[in-house]
Amino acid sequence: MNIATGPMSPIVKDRDDFKAIRRSLAQLVAAKDTHRAESSLRVSHDIYTDPIRWEAERALLRTVPQLAGLSIQIQQAGDVLTFDHVGPQIMVIRQEDGGLKAFLNMCTHRAARIVQDCGRIKRLTCPFHAWTFGLDGKLKAVPGKEFFDAAMLGSRDLIEVPVAEWAGLIFVRATAGGDPIVVEDWLGGYADHVKDFDLANAAYIDTGRLEVRTNWKYAIDTFSENYHLPALHTSSFGLDYVPNLLHYDAFGPHHRFALANKSFRATVGCEEAKWNDPDVAVIGFIFPNLILSMAPTPTGRHNLQLTRVYPGSAVDRTFSLTMTVALPGADSEEDIAFARATHDNILIINAQEDYLLAADAQRNLQFAPEDFMVLYASIEPAVQDFHRHLADALNMPMASGTAR
Repeated sequence: MNIATGPMSPIVKDRDDFKAIRRSLAQLVAAKDTHRAESSLRVSHDIYTDPIRWEAERALLRTVPQLAGLSIQIQQAGDVLTFDHVGPQIMVIRQEDGGLKAFLNMCTHRAARIVQDCGRIKRLTCPFHAWTFGLDGKLKAVPGKEFFDAAMLGSRDLIEVPVAEWAGLIFVRATAGGDPIVVEDWLGGYADHVKDFDLANAAYIDTGRLEVRTNWKYAIDTFSENYHLPALHTSSFGLDYVPNLLHYDAFGPHHRFALANKSFRATVGCEEAKWNDPDVAVIGFIFPNLILSMAPTPTGRHNLQLTRVYPGSAVDRTFSLTMTVALPGADSEEDIAFARATHDNILIINAQEDYLLAADAQRNLQFAPEDFMVLYASIEPAVQDFHRHLADALNMPMASGTAR
């Protein structure tokens, strides 16, 4: 789970939305209560082990908007961002007019990959036979053009895929053609909260990749609840947050939850004007595989970790990419140094605690009795909602058999 402790940012704490979350957490702390699902839920363990379901999930990821990167990563004409994580190889290119186009990273001659890495280019030249395309995907030059039927060359521009740039985020749909991506429609009620991060003016810090021998959904589960903090994160997050207490908001298939630092206990019986800015950790989720975790800095500003979780090469293989940015205002040397340290620390905790446990659990699930069912507590509403929405999107049931 990607959370950190520290003072609330002056940028964040004065927003009405965060004031409301903070009041909600204070009320929950005072009442020794929490937001929760209607009940606990039991689910067949094969949602983590069934290769047929896994293939359907991989196919789903190619049909919904996927975060390809951030605007700050490709700011100048000719800047290229590659995205290969859900199957098709895709390149996103900043155009001369400032807009974006996305294409299959595939020459229309014989399907060779054109761009190997992110960077800046003036034109797109295939390394196989030197077919050349403009930044707009138009075929510009064909060596030995006289050896081709002219009519065939007329339909050989690069193949476009939908791309949308919104609030500093770049989304693609990894399927050629189709309707445009309207990000605000996709995010629904969560859109305004994501826009508040002002990612178009953030500072990129770093991206780290982790691989784990578990199902991709099990990896997402570790980001989606705080029930495990006291037991698993005994020397990190478990020290800082009130256990088994959260504020939860659902926005269709997306959600966010907020955790109360133990400093919230000082708000009990104290009027709000006298609160000493107790820390709030907010973890958001954009369906089906993007986690947004806000981490305060020592100077009262904020970092954001954007973690994308993907199915790997098999049902029990997963990789994740965690990108850290310093949100606007967190640009001092101290803030940037803290952001880099936070980025490294988050990856270490994920790898050595969350993912290590997930790998062991996956092995057990592979050999569990056929009728074994996993349980999600009512204190885990985000986990429950994630699996319900995913099952609905797949049109595949997630529970069967008899609980053990």
